Amino acid sequence: MEKRYELAQPASCLNKASATEIIFVLRANDPIAPQTIRHWATMAEGLHEPEKVIEARACADAMEEWLKRNSANFQKEG
Repeated sequence: MEKRYELAQPASCLNKASATEIIFVLRANDPIAPQTIRHWATMAEGLHEPEKVIEARACADAMEEWLKRNSANFQKEG
């Protein structure tokens, strides 16, 4: 989900996190983010609702597409 949509939806994963909860964010400009998300989705099968796993896999696909379209537009971050 794009950042702007995530922040705009009160029920989004990011907005549901408590103010003191530790979170970890993967960005589309990280080339290993999609495979990391797919690994999580495989491990999450049977632990989380199927819709959440499907959404994670769709996010990984969208990240790959974003990276293909935008890889020339950003520099690697250190």
